[in-house]
Amino acid sequence: MTLKDSVKAISDADSVYENMVVTLVASRSIPDLFVDDAIDGQIDPGQKFETRHWIATHLVDAGLAQFEGTLELDFSTLYKIHWKETKLQTGRRISDLPEYFYPKLRRYIHSLKQHISAEATRSNEYQNAQRLARDILNCRVIVGQERLSEEVGVGCGADLMSDVLAFIKPNALLLTGLTNVQSVRTADVAEVKAIVYVRGKLPEQAAVDLAKEKGIVLLATSLPMYESCGKLYGRGLMGGSELQEALADVGRKSV
Repeated sequence: MTLKDSVKAISDADSVYENMVVTLVASRSIPDLFVDDAIDGQIDPGQKFETRHWIATHLVDAGLAQFEGTLELDFSTLYKIHWKETKLQTGRRISDLPEYFYPKLRRYIHSLKQHISAEATRSNEYQNAQRLARDILNCRVIVGQERLSEEVGVGCGADLMSDVLAFIKPNALLLTGLTNVQSVRTADVAEVKAIVYVRGKLPEQAAVDLAKEKGIVLLATSLPMYESCGKLYGRGLMGGSELQEALADVGRKSV
């Protein structure tokens, strides 16, 4: 998928969300001119009616109506999603996020950011919401929460464990889609500090148990291999060939 395709996908998701039909409960009388063609006549207080989300948002902001049920994202809902995604994962794949999660999250974060200057308490909520969102979207810890502060010196991305043994350097971070126990066995032999399972995959229980025994950190991300490696490289985590060149430079300078 190209960057243009990604932007279009986000735009399409927002468009679908903005135009979906939602149910409102009128707080005050709403004249005809405030509603769309689907509404015929005045809306009385307490009356339920349906309209498109973008219209509903304006009516709610104006104090004319309220959403029926919990439609928009708030911190309590985000916290529950975070708990489910980071603590209660089961099976062999990362579970799907709730419907319309991304459009709702963008609107929630944007709303908090707008209110920071006016309400001091919103600043803490904004920071905490960002932290929870990053945990949910980017990477989940499976094993080794207590060792996340340890540093790694090099990164490697591979699904063939023979390639890992041939090219990886000690104290490395391994990114792979191989989820069986062999991934942890190979990491142990190669002195890998942590494994990131990509493409939304989760390791089998035998791999988790062995990682606990060997002290290897296990993480999982929904991102594909290419994007995961690119993000880490962009943050300064060098590859094996660069590390080799750096060590060679040090050797030449010491002679």
